[in-house]
Amino acid sequence: MMHDNVLFWLLLVAHLLNDFYFQNEKMAEEKLKKPKVFLAHNVIYALCSGVLLFLFIGLPLALTVTLLIAASHCGIDCIKFFREQKKVKILAKQDDDAKKAEITEKFDLKSTRIFVIDQCLHVAIISIIAYICAINNWIALNSVGSWLISTYNNLQIGVSPKDFLKLFFVGLIIWRPANILIRELNKKQYADNDDTNKNQYKNAGKIIGTTERILVVVMILLKQYASIGLIFTAKTITRYNKISDEPAFAEYYLVGTLLSVLIAILSVVFVNMI
Repeated sequence: MMHDNVLFWLLLVAHLLNDFYFQNEKMAEEKLKKPKVFLAHNVIYALCSGVLLFLFIGLPLALTVTLLIAASHCGIDCIKFFREQKKVKILAKQDDDAKKAEITEKFDLKSTRIFVIDQCLHVAIISIIAYICAINNWIALNSVGSWLISTYNNLQIGVSPKDFLKLFFVGLIIWRPANILIRELNKKQYADNDDTNKNQYKNAGKIIGTTERILVVVMILLKQYASIGLIFTAKTITRYNKISDEPAFAEYYLVGTLLSVLIAILSVVFVNMI
């Protein structure tokens, strides 16, 4: 039932846009420290989700779902906000810099786990709300939504509106969310003492990582599975000297590459299964 649930895919797309594209990294950090930024993010989240839903489904359902999604999102963010405030209070009571560094590291070590749990909770709530609406037959396109779908069909692209929405979802998830997840999971694996090289690698790594995931998804959709190996062969050749000379970087590179291809594959599997 979920694969035909327009509301489910709309909410997933809205979540990705709001949490990863309409919110930059500076805002993501400051919303846990400044109440005004926290409020601004959640207002933007509610407004953007509401606008997207109002374009496709009836006003009563769109308003109800928007309020539920916004309230649940705000509640989850509140937990992270109070956790950060707790960290600030604990650090304020410490005079020893070494102790402060230890406390900060302790909190940071859990940040990756919290990030994953946070996103899983958001998706779980979206799934539950969409499922309840679907089994009660509450989902129906409004006049604007019907016109948009009709206009899209008249373009004769060859991809159904729902499949297009799924592909859009995959495109969103393999870009910024994937880059952030890989960084969080792999940030302790390698440390480059050369600041210049570190900055260069960081900028190139994001572009290469995003491009390789796009290529992997395209190859999977075209069922050209053998071609995926060529992508990583080309990538490895460019890093061969550093991989050979620095075992720590080799492990960092391998973990990052495996995570990258795993995210690309799982995103396609997800849309095919749901």
